Amino acid sequence: MALDEIEQLVGAAAQGARGEGPRSDREVPQAVLAAPAFAGPIDALGVAIEDLDGQVVHLTPADLRAIDGRHVADEHHADEDDPGPLDASSPPIGAAAAAGDRPPDGGPPLPGGDARVPIYFLWHEEVGPLLSLGMLSAAARSHRAGALNEQYEIRRPEPAEAILRAVAEHRGPAVLACSDYVYTLDANLDIARRCKELNPELVVLHGGPSSPKYPGDAEQFLRTHADAADVLTRGEGEHLFVELLEALAPTLPARDPARLASVAGITYRDPTTDAVVRTPDRDRIADLDALPSPYLTGEFDHIDPMAWIEPPAFETNRGCPYACTFCDWGSATNSRIRRFDLDRVAAEIEWSVDRGMVIAMLCDSNFGILARDVDMAGRIADIRRRRGAPELLIFTPSKNRIVHLLDALDTLLDADVSVLASISLQTTDEETLRTVGRQNISIDGYLALAAYLRRRGHALSGDLILGLPGQTVASYRADLQFMIDHEIMGRTFPLRLLPNAPINEPEHRRRHAVEVDPTRVVRATATMSPTDREHMLALHTTEVIVERMGLLRHVLRFLQWDHGIPATEVIEALATMSDDDAVRLPILSWTLRTFDRFALPAIGWEAFTRDVRRFVLDDLGVEPSSALDAVLRLQAFLLPRAGRVLPAAIELEHDYVAYYAAAVRPLYLAGRAVAPTRRLADFGSAPFVVAGDPLSLCTEGLRFNGDASDPRLEADFHVGAIAANELDSMLLRRLPRLASYRSPSTQAFVDLLDLPPLDPSAITDEALTGSPGQRAAVVAPPRRRIAPGG
Repeated sequence: MALDEIEQLVGAAAQGARGEGPRSDREVPQAVLAAPAFAGPIDALGVAIEDLDGQVVHLTPADLRAIDGRHVADEHHADEDDPGPLDASSPPIGAAAAAGDRPPDGGPPLPGGDARVPIYFLWHEEVGPLLSLGMLSAAARSHRAGALNEQYEIRRPEPAEAILRAVAEHRGPAVLACSDYVYTLDANLDIARRCKELNPELVVLHGGPSSPKYPGDAEQFLRTHADAADVLTRGEGEHLFVELLEALAPTLPARDPARLASVAGITYRDPTTDAVVRTPDRDRIADLDALPSPYLTGEFDHIDPMAWIEPPAFETNRGCPYACTFCDWGSATNSRIRRFDLDRVAAEIEWSVDRGMVIAMLCDSNFGILARDVDMAGRIADIRRRRGAPELLIFTPSKNRIVHLLDALDTLLDADVSVLASISLQTTDEETLRTVGRQNISIDGYLALAAYLRRRGHALSGDLILGLPGQTVASYRADLQFMIDHEIMGRTFPLRLLPNAPINEPEHRRRHAVEVDPTRVVRATATMSPTDREHMLALHTTEVIVERMGLLRHVLRFLQWDHGIPATEVIEALATMSDDDAVRLPILSWTLRTFDRFALPAIGWEAFTRDVRRFVLDDLGVEPSSALDAVLRLQAFLLPRAGRVLPAAIELEHDYVAYYAAAVRPLYLAGRAVAPTRRLADFGSAPFVVAGDPLSLCTEGLRFNGDASDPRLEADFHVGAIAANELDSMLLRRLPRLASYRSPSTQAFVDLLDLPPLDPSAITDEALTGSPGQRAAVVAPPRRRIAPGG
């Protein structure tokens, strides 16, 4: 809303209030000037917000103009080093290419007099360079001692805009290679379509996990996207790609059906009959070390390291022994695990360290499943000690082999390599697990692993999938409850139908009544209606706000532990109230409905807490008490606010930290949550200290990357890889964003737990491969349901 509109809303009364004279910049409270944003109701006095003491003050239009003027000035000064747009004297790209220079993106020389057929390898700046493309370009460049280089100009991977420029300047046949996945498919099709408009002689090849393998899907894809796809590939691409290039070479831009028919693993439209032809599947690549490394052969050397939006990915093996129906990892790489030489992988990671990259990602399906993974961890630890990086290693941990995984974790953590490895539960519901082919995974084993990681100070998160066949509203709510009970940061991903996953097999889809939206996100199954899914999404969004973002994290625990109201019932009541009865508690409702877009409360946290108290008393039927007052006061004190000076301390009538420590101590031992034996009111008074602001929330605010309203739930509000909303205290959680942060407060909390020495031998493979057992009960006193209406 523009300032002029705000001034009109404030009205004549506000004009009178300004008769006292507008405050100067120095007189505007520092709390306001430090805020990246604020929200509050508009009344006759102005916009109401809280100051640092929690007192309501009003900002007049003059105040807002002063703040806005400073903001504009700050932006102007921040841009002083910006050279601005190029002037007319800047050489055009075409002139630079003619001179043999590289284009501005640092890519390979653009084609000039080269008569060979160019091959373009497409990546997108919003995604970053892909390992798969480098594997293809490296394979083509080295095939048969470089024989393909005689007919093809094998370019190195380039971003979309560079390829569009190059295609526009080229005349004659060319090849575009697209690696399709859920986050690249639409963009690949768009660029391929634009490239074909620029050069009708271009042949477009699609491969990767989203290149469909089921015959019906493949035919539909080729016919729907006839203007952007000529050939689809299936399975591993390196050997297939070079064989396909050899088959295409003699007749380009025409495609000889007889030559294409000799290449196993492809689907294409016969250019003479328009029939869709599918060749037989091909065998897996047995010797992975025969494939050249794109990192070590220069395929990525021309790319600025800042272009990697995601950390560079490294393969130590290929293969997955599992066959979960929602995933195509096992079907894509077969069950047998094939291995890359560890010296090669270590050299690739050193390549990334040479370029200043401090995060590495292993794209194995089950790191820690093999004994040699401990050796790989040792090599990474050695690089960290010698070179200072990688600081963080991201990987998918082994599902049910624990001994090697623990040894690998110890090796990494002892070398100060932080790890980000989410525990992929997907669901705790046994019937759903059986339906999706994942019944071999033991929940008890996961909890034992969680306890071990917790003891080592590891950031702990667990992945859930929303929309699995067999899942219901009740089972998803139970999954959220499980995560809260066991202090695991839950991350919910919607089930998106991967083209080659078993769940997309036509008979499987019919059996489970799977329906998808245009982005292939599952919107309904035999056990989940579209209305059910909306209900589950509301639970998810509210859980992220009040639990993961911490707005009511400790209030939830107090209500569950002391009053027997499960956290998920409180979350459901909040979601319902904010949707159906928002006017009654406007500050609480507004915050719950908008926090994913505006990460702050209306007016301030004191006003928010007053609404929370009314909700607890009126809607949940909880009696007023000193314990309730203590937890509400603590909760508000934990939340960041602009301009706050830290450290800061308050005196609580009841020692919440000791209460919380007693309740969660079992999670550090065997991992299984149990109901606490003492109520908060049983604890005496104690000071509580907020020590600092490691995430700069009080100065820079909280922001979420991506669009939180996107139904694919890929924005960081949902994923939680970066965004966090916590100040440093003894209640600070280990979060992905704080993986390398060492807090004396956290150590003081661990000391308070008084834990016995860590015994990794107590965690065995048998624990992980045993029967799943019964679902854990809600960790609370005898359960009391919330009556409708309060």
